[in-house]
Amino acid sequence: MSSFDTSLHFNWLRRVSVWQELQNWRDQQANAAVAADTSAALISKMSGAATSQIQGSAKLAAQAALDRVNAAIKAKQAANAKSNPTTPPRPSAPTSIKLSTGETIPVDPAVTLAGGAKVNLGDGTLTLSDGTQIDIKTGLKKTVDVTA
Repeated sequence: MSSFDTSLHFNWLRRVSVWQELQNWRDQQANAAVAADTSAALISKMSGAATSQIQGSAKLAAQAALDRVNAAIKAKQAANAKSNPTTPPRPSAPTSIKLSTGETIPVDPAVTLAGGAKVNLGDGTLTLSDGTQIDIKTGLKKTVDVTA
């Protein structure tokens, strides 16, 4: 007798049908897809957390540097204000222009625009056609005191 008899079969073991093998394979594929999706979502969340942490750290470092620069600027401005308490005079708009021929032309500092609005560079105001005055620097409406 040989060490392995090929005529001996294990018929007492239950065999899986082809249909059941197909169902098992489909279940394994579905489980693998779910595992892949879960892994991808986990990787995405982890990389997003790392990116957010790096961005937050960079933002905090930039804010700290900006605060240091602003503090240094304020300190220098305070030192300059102590050493030079007078403010420089504000240049005024010219009232006339002298030509090369010697002729002088008066200049109106208020320029009238096409819509009827006037820009007064001397005062820094924009007067709309309805009489509303707007500060050019801030863009805010100016209050006009008519009693003064």
